Amino acid sequence: MPASGEVWACVSPGDRAGDIDQVDAIAWALDPRCRRVDLAAEFARLQAADARPPRAIVGIGRKRIAMARAIRERSGGTTKLVHIGRDRGCLADLDCLITTPAFPAAPSPKVLTLDVALSDRIRRWSLDGASAAADGLRATLSRQGIGSPWINVFLGNPPAGDASAHAARARILARQLDRLAAQCGSGLVISGSPRTAPELYEILAAELACRHYLYRWVAGDPGNPFDGMLSGSDRSVVTADSVTMISQLVAAGHRVLVFPWRTRGRGAIDRLRRIVMRGPARRPKDLAAFSAALYARGMAAPCDAPAGFDAVTPQPDIQDRLFQRVRDFLS
Repeated sequence: MPASGEVWACVSPGDRAGDIDQVDAIAWALDPRCRRVDLAAEFARLQAADARPPRAIVGIGRKRIAMARAIRERSGGTTKLVHIGRDRGCLADLDCLITTPAFPAAPSPKVLTLDVALSDRIRRWSLDGASAAADGLRATLSRQGIGSPWINVFLGNPPAGDASAHAARARILARQLDRLAAQCGSGLVISGSPRTAPELYEILAAELACRHYLYRWVAGDPGNPFDGMLSGSDRSVVTADSVTMISQLVAAGHRVLVFPWRTRGRGAIDRLRRIVMRGPARRPKDLAAFSAALYARGMAAPCDAPAGFDAVTPQPDIQDRLFQRVRDFLS
């Protein structure tokens, strides 16, 4: 049965928010009328109703590959199966793998490597600019003596390991933030994330000498300042533990400085150990390689770069260009 014109964004409740954001963005790039689906439910519907399969399924994971293959067979091979992120050893079953330098993949006509992960959240934010959120945040900051433009700081969390070493790195982060604040004559607006440990907030609160506003992340909080931070300032520092966080800031056209939790040498040793333990199909993400690729293109810079934010060339149109690359690749 020939495929319909539909594009499915394939997600499940247990998927990570960053993965869902990328799936939604890529599906939108292929068709703004795309539909978010649960693949198991749609597979059952196709079998029961003798309905036409979609033109493309975005978000094929290793656990869903058997159903996706069956749907493609039903279409006579015309349904495209698109996976994002890591090559989990199933490339032979896919039509396309869309990834970033964080997940190095062997050269293949099926692989498209993008500078950053695409973000539907940033696509939607760019349409309205969230100016009301920025105005509300400015009012909050003015009461604490922090004016515009401020410096955004987006916190993740150190990877599992030596707690004392991570605490030492957090104190180094505080010193680098103080230097940037003095260099720019600005205060800081700091926001955590679902991964941020309470002790990281405490270390920064105790160590920072500059004027700052510290938001401790709470699930579902309408007062979360993320949108206001995006719209109110284009200077952002982000910790190097999330491809999604870094990508969203680059895609928003910010000048992005990246703070690594590990030094390069130690990170390489740890990555090699994890590869040996997990095997190539579970190769860990290489955040150092991802950041280095952005540095080489001037899209971001290390947090300790002497030039600070001036070391970065903003890329406000990068998502539009990458959306077109996806369309061309899959056409």
